[in-house]
Amino acid sequence: ASAARRKLASAVTFQLFGAQVEPLQLHYCKSSKYIVLLHAHSSVTSLKAVFDMGRTVAYDDHVQKLINELVQVKNSLTVGVIIGQSTQQRDIVVHIANTPKKDDEESQEEGDVKQSHKSLGAQADIEEAWICQHAKQVTRMLPGGMDILGLFAVGTPEELAAAQPKLRQVLFAVFKVIAKDQRMSLNSEMSDRIQLQICTLTRKITCKTFDVTDHKCSARPADWKPAVGPSAWHRLETSLSLDLWVALSEERCRQGLLRQIQVGLEPFMRGLHDARALLNGEARPPDESLATATDRRRSPRAAKDAPQNQYLVDLLLPLDCGSGGCSAGGEVHGPTSCGASMSIAGTIQCRGFVHAKATVQEAVKAIKQDVYRSITSRCEIQCEDMLLIEDEQHDPSLVHELPKRVFAPLGDRGLTLCDYIFHGDAACDSLEALQELLGLDVSAGDIELDTEHSPESNQQVIDGVETAEIITEATEQLSRGRNMLIPIASAAIAALGAGISYLLLQD
Repeated sequence: ASAARRKLASAVTFQLFGAQVEPLQLHYCKSSKYIVLLHAHSSVTSLKAVFDMGRTVAYDDHVQKLINELVQVKNSLTVGVIIGQSTQQRDIVVHIANTPKKDDEESQEEGDVKQSHKSLGAQADIEEAWICQHAKQVTRMLPGGMDILGLFAVGTPEELAAAQPKLRQVLFAVFKVIAKDQRMSLNSEMSDRIQLQICTLTRKITCKTFDVTDHKCSARPADWKPAVGPSAWHRLETSLSLDLWVALSEERCRQGLLRQIQVGLEPFMRGLHDARALLNGEARPPDESLATATDRRRSPRAAKDAPQNQYLVDLLLPLDCGSGGCSAGGEVHGPTSCGASMSIAGTIQCRGFVHAKATVQEAVKAIKQDVYRSITSRCEIQCEDMLLIEDEQHDPSLVHELPKRVFAPLGDRGLTLCDYIFHGDAACDSLEALQELLGLDVSAGDIELDTEHSPESNQQVIDGVETAEIITEATEQLSRGRNMLIPIASAAIAALGAGISYLLLQD
């Protein structure tokens, strides 16, 4: 590579006002994706200074207001998560949320442990497992396109200095948990994550990034700067109808319910990854800018006053992605011994946001991310809730009503976050979660409760799942051709909360 650069540098010369200038050297940084041209005789120090510039992290007035509030409180060391969108050029921060303190009962249970760590000072306030759990729950509440970008810490200079090793350790631990499934992240190839330190005395903000895939990496400085002009976002929406049938082998039946659901949904998730998308009924090139030429020509004042750009997305999935017995190649391989069947039916509302300069490919990826994240989150919440109800764990024939999704505004920028509530829960049940996990102060009237509707009874779910008809229809369609596509998403479909019907086959 060095020889190639020298050869290229010797070949690249420029004529400036008739005089030949010195050749340049081309350098490429893998982590930052920067390409830099330097004087052929530039020192290594000059090159390092250019590459050490790091990423740009942009924030808006909403984030600055939250930082000001944190600095004024001046409590003990405060740690939380940074929420936003990561692009190839920069990171865009839209919200920061404190990790809540443990309640009295949990604190009492770990009293002996905390007593033995009093000498650690600020590090004793940083509990790795607790912060990781908070980050996981916050991830479930994010729309498509939004991710956890890093962690922040607010404290005195002494507290921040003492906690630095622990903060680095927790940052790596958080993204080890989040990155277990790459489909949960919009840009999984971007491995740089933010560590933001805010001093309560001087109000100095120090922003660094770490490559969380390299435990030996050192911190790189990042440019923490306010966004220029008002924040503009594109909103993507789709309603996804699910009607899946899964046959489970006797061996699979001995596993936990969550694992059974994950395996059963895997063919559908593979089809979702390969799905084609229509934006407002139109197929567009993936590299094309999402904003139209008319949108780009608007003045900043007009862009601020104009309503948010919204796109309705239709997803076209491969025909054979709805069968739990299909392999990646499309061949049907059912279990040799079927011990149970699982049907998943319902309609869910999905939503994503991308930045103003996003491409069509980024927009499609954001809505697919939300579909995957929403389905996965509902199943996890349902199974976690079942751990508290022992009778349901041993019921051989049961209908599980998955929680429905509600949305809440994030400031006045048109962005929304979400929560999941069960049938019979009211808006006030979400207010507590939104406040505790995200620090959002919203009223019950601000929450969108009607985007999805729970079935009136379990029988409504059962009636919607006709196993024999599904098998017959799927077999007939597969015999006609495997390359067909099924339009399964349309914003015109009335949303109905999804349910899972689990039937144990008897001898």
